[in-house]
Amino acid sequence: MKLLWSMRMKTFAAVVIIDILVILAIAAFFQYRTAQFFTEEYADALYDRTYSASKVIDERFQDVYRLSRDAAFDKELLRLAASDRQEERSQLAALLRQYKSRNPLIDNVYCYFPERQTLVKSAEYKAVQPGNSDTAAWFTMTLTQQGLVPLTANDRIAASGKGVYLYAVPLKAGDVSAVLVFTVSERGLYYTYLDNFSRTDGRQAFLLDNSHRIVSGSQSLDSQTSGQMLSEIEGPVSGKGSLRLDGQTYMTAWLTMPFSDYTLVILDNQERLQQKLQMMQLASIMSALVVLTISVLFLYLTAIKLNQPVEELADAMKRVGHGNLDQRAKVDGSDEIAYLATRFNRMLDHIGELVDRLATEKNLKREAELKSLQYQIRPHFIYNTLNSIRLAALMQGAKSLADVLGSFIEILRVSTGRKGGFATLGDEIRTIRDYVALQEFRHRDSFDVKYDLAPDSLDCCVPRLLLQPLVENSILHGPSSERPFCHILIRSHLEEDSLVLEVRDDGCGLSEADLLRLNIVTAVSTTAQQLSHGGMSNVGITNIRERLRLYYGARGTLHYDSDGHSFTSAVVHLPVSRDIHEYELEMKGGSPL
Repeated sequence: MKLLWSMRMKTFAAVVIIDILVILAIAAFFQYRTAQFFTEEYADALYDRTYSASKVIDERFQDVYRLSRDAAFDKELLRLAASDRQEERSQLAALLRQYKSRNPLIDNVYCYFPERQTLVKSAEYKAVQPGNSDTAAWFTMTLTQQGLVPLTANDRIAASGKGVYLYAVPLKAGDVSAVLVFTVSERGLYYTYLDNFSRTDGRQAFLLDNSHRIVSGSQSLDSQTSGQMLSEIEGPVSGKGSLRLDGQTYMTAWLTMPFSDYTLVILDNQERLQQKLQMMQLASIMSALVVLTISVLFLYLTAIKLNQPVEELADAMKRVGHGNLDQRAKVDGSDEIAYLATRFNRMLDHIGELVDRLATEKNLKREAELKSLQYQIRPHFIYNTLNSIRLAALMQGAKSLADVLGSFIEILRVSTGRKGGFATLGDEIRTIRDYVALQEFRHRDSFDVKYDLAPDSLDCCVPRLLLQPLVENSILHGPSSERPFCHILIRSHLEEDSLVLEVRDDGCGLSEADLLRLNIVTAVSTTAQQLSHGGMSNVGITNIRERLRLYYGARGTLHYDSDGHSFTSAVVHLPVSRDIHEYELEMKGGSPL
């Protein structure tokens, strides 16, 4: 009982420790992956917002640029600009207001005539007014704007002098030269598209021109801070990363607009992100502690519940260990412990049966040993008797009968000997010669046997009496009423790592049905009794096939061939081996090659 309690407590403690480690590992991994995932996703979202805002701003610049080019080629506008009449200038101002109304971001549209020193505006109040030297200088400056990139400047024509982005187009209406200027308010663009970024604490947005000069932003930056930010985004036209400014870390995303060549930069303070991550980490730690507490309580209660059937099973095992094989464990329920108790009881039943069987087999083994000693006497007695008959035949002058008895004695010695299951091919051929001599005495003038043996094959090892059943079939089934005499050829040669043995006769051949049955015998496990009907008995063939399978596995084969009327051929393939004990050792090891 004390041992079981100690085991239970140790198991409980081990499971609790493993549970704690697993939960902590999962929590740490979850925190790390969550922080990493959240940071990556947040950076992607920030970049996506930067891309969306940049695309919209670039499209607005593109719209203003197209309007300025449309106006430059407007025939009505060119006609009104060429006229010097006062009412034509008022109509020109009205036309400029129409262009302004086509894009809500356009702040003003100006048309300045340097030679006339006259300015026409899209404004309702004082749409036409005389110019001066400052006006002329400002419009001269606007002509530095070229191509698709807007020019950033202060609008000196407007009373407030506010910052604007402008496109300037020189006009030539007849003999009259003019400058057409479309302006976009810097603040108007900022509050329309960038102000929503800065409404979140810690987030800032900046717009940079093509020379990476800040032209709009949520706040002004000193030269050092501005230099740090510009060094981060220098080079690639877009990107995202982390930037350290004024002792604080910002997540940064920027994108250079393809049309206007302006760059939008958005900074987001990572302290806010870290606070969210800390809250998530705290929540995960609290969740892990709750899960740990519940797990420990559950494990403790489970250990108590499982202990009782385990103790009962242990007590039963203890009593069985003391020799009480009639003891059985109590089976209660259908859980794993009940299954174990059931299997334990079945094991005890099986052990009881084995004990009874062992006692019976012990008696049978004793009887078998006695019979084996008796059987050892019989072959010796048969050899002596046959040798006596052979000697008597020699003494009476019946030499042919003595030779037949000699061949029979050698065959009997090989078939009943205890010298192992293998012999060299040369020894096997000598046994075949004795067998042929014995059959020639019995079947006179019905067959002859020729040998075509490769010299390098004679020292190869083959199973004993492998060829005898094949030669026997040729002797017994080769001759027929149409062909009373049969020629038998025994061949051997080597093909790469295989020894090929063939027994061929020119007898009556095999029918397709007999040939199919014989090859089935050599290919699948089929009993001789099932296939013994037909042209010949298959007992010997089945024996050959079984020995080939046991010794060589798939590398040992026997195949029959015949044309049905003029020949029959049996071909054996087996691995080349010159070690007479090699495959016997394989069989003792329990697995054929």
